[in-house]
Amino acid sequence: MNVIEEAHQRLKELAGNLWWTWHEEVATLFCALAGEERFAACGRKPLRLLAELPPSALTAALASPEFRQQLEDVYQRFAAQRDQSRTIAREEGGIGPTTPVAYCCMEYALDDSLPIYSGGLGVLAGDHLKSASDLGLPLVGVGLLYHKGYFVQRIDRQGCQGEIYPTLNLNLAPLTRLPGMTVRITLPGSGLTILAAVWKVSVGGVELYLLDPDLEGNPPRLRRLCDRLYGGDRRTRLLQEVLLGMGGVSLLEDHLSLRPSVWHLNEGHSAFLLLERLQRAIRRGLTLSEAKTEVLSTSVFTTHTPIAAGNETFVLTLLRHYFKGMATELGLDWEAFADLGRDPSGSPNEFSMTVLALHLCRASNGVSRLHGKVARTMWQGVYGVEDPELVPIGHITNGVHVPTWLGDDFKGLLRNRLGLSLEQGAEAEPTTWNKAGNLEASTLWNTHLAQKQRLFELLGELQDQGALVPGNDKATATTVRERLDPTALTLGFARRFATYKRHCLLLLDRKRLRKLLCNPNRKVVLLFAGKAHPADEGGKAVLQQLLTVAREKEFLGRILFLQNYDMAIAKILIGGVDVWVNTPIRPLEASGTSGMKAACNAVPNLSVLDGWWDEAYANGLGWGFSNEGTKEGKRLDRLDNATLFGLLEQQILPAFFERDRDGLPMAWIELMRRNLAELPPRFSTSRMVAEYRDLLYRPCPTAPHYVPPTKGRRRGTRLSPARG
Repeated sequence: MNVIEEAHQRLKELAGNLWWTWHEEVATLFCALAGEERFAACGRKPLRLLAELPPSALTAALASPEFRQQLEDVYQRFAAQRDQSRTIAREEGGIGPTTPVAYCCMEYALDDSLPIYSGGLGVLAGDHLKSASDLGLPLVGVGLLYHKGYFVQRIDRQGCQGEIYPTLNLNLAPLTRLPGMTVRITLPGSGLTILAAVWKVSVGGVELYLLDPDLEGNPPRLRRLCDRLYGGDRRTRLLQEVLLGMGGVSLLEDHLSLRPSVWHLNEGHSAFLLLERLQRAIRRGLTLSEAKTEVLSTSVFTTHTPIAAGNETFVLTLLRHYFKGMATELGLDWEAFADLGRDPSGSPNEFSMTVLALHLCRASNGVSRLHGKVARTMWQGVYGVEDPELVPIGHITNGVHVPTWLGDDFKGLLRNRLGLSLEQGAEAEPTTWNKAGNLEASTLWNTHLAQKQRLFELLGELQDQGALVPGNDKATATTVRERLDPTALTLGFARRFATYKRHCLLLLDRKRLRKLLCNPNRKVVLLFAGKAHPADEGGKAVLQQLLTVAREKEFLGRILFLQNYDMAIAKILIGGVDVWVNTPIRPLEASGTSGMKAACNAVPNLSVLDGWWDEAYANGLGWGFSNEGTKEGKRLDRLDNATLFGLLEQQILPAFFERDRDGLPMAWIELMRRNLAELPPRFSTSRMVAEYRDLLYRPCPTAPHYVPPTKGRRRGTRLSPARG
């Protein structure tokens, strides 16, 4: 291989590894390769650029010694970080390159070029993988390849959501099919066999493996099994989760020759892996009791939802068709098998994946301090205790991968003005951020304004594309464009449309809303984004209600909806608004991470004291509220609406619009300083993954039945002993 060929190979390797999504030097490299204009025309996606770049242009660039040196410098940094988890010495009886953490999840959000995610769970999983790479933690991910992803959202003239399912172009997606590898999943006595191809996604030093049943050896219904994320009927969902859980075990152990030291179930969707591991242990000659001990000692579980409907269940009649043979092989009659997933507080005819995970994982956790408390009450029936504080479910609060979600202007500020590095988990160190508290006011404000200007440019682009509502038709476009004003106080609200998230809370008092939005001296704009699940008619109705108000003449251009919310839009929206708003019914938000992303960009939160904000909120960081003790329903909504308007009118608008002689909102800038200095290290996935590593992953092989309680740990982490 000559010099040019080697350089070309390294360029392809950099383009194919998602390390580039959080290392801007790779984007700089590809800009040098083809020019900023051409790279932007390719959506700033390296793989697409390489596919579309004329061979002559590529050859010319690679012939340049200067470009090859730039490539070499970037590649050496990449290779060093990629390989750190592969060369780490195996810990005694624990994690190492051939005994990694196996991380299993239904969805992953790594980049919008790989749309196999729907929302928060996937974003959390993607950030988990990136921080594992940063920390050099030997970890492999397991998921499914959805050929049509979640869906592309389209809003019609009546404000109704429609769903479009384009097929993923695998040639431009950042994944590679592993040749000659076919995973076979068979459920004894059911007649079911699923074959799956394997695709690999490289995320720095972490590999994510995606199972794909679109193979000729499968009947048509199974080939289409993973067309859509969270689509299809209950049988489809069951078989997807069989593929994820049981197929994941076969993939790692039989085909990749890995022996995971610990299996991390990120939500209950993958819990069938526990049954597969039980079955394998019994086939090796262990008794059922011994098999349970082995599985229990090397499995941990994270629950993500305090809403009953969000916890996966299957009717036992459906489950029996596929699992009766396995029950027999495990030495259990059907009722005993069903009890592994029966919730004593739920229907006796349903099998809960959450309950199965609680029974067979040695440690379980919620994703915020408040959620841990809620989960202990929610699942106390599984443990048969009267005091929920005796329930062995702790918490590790979620975080965000700061290098992914920090806006470009703030990255430059931290690097160039403060000399800060976010490499290899440094984002979790408070000392990394302390200097931000002393940033010059004008510098901090101008950095924010640069990101805000980028947001308003995006709004204009979306309007041109017909993706800004209202404003996607000629009748309203002119009015909306005239009212797009980056000097306005801009409130952002973006998340899945569901009734408990209360997107329309501010709309309840139309008189105060009109006064808030229609004041020419203190302009305010509300930006909304998010999708409703295709089967969630309540969520769709909320979206339609919002858009009906947004189309009223007086609110045109003052309430805007950004269609088809994805990672690309999220990065610009979250980092460009002035305030991030969240209004769930407490305590139904398990954690929420969008507000953490806002704080990383010095954007203060205005939120119900739920999820992460319940433990993050302090005076001077933003605004929190909760009408504790009020029952759900219209009374709670009215009280929260009044509180919300009170905070906006009495505190937020004055702080934002009151300026000093230089035109700077000094009180507001102090809020920004504190957000940037205090919150990113506390709510980063580097901190989160380090806590999983130290408190859940490492103890598993050496302490099968006990994780020491850590009440009072810094950042509020709390874990409890597990029961077998």
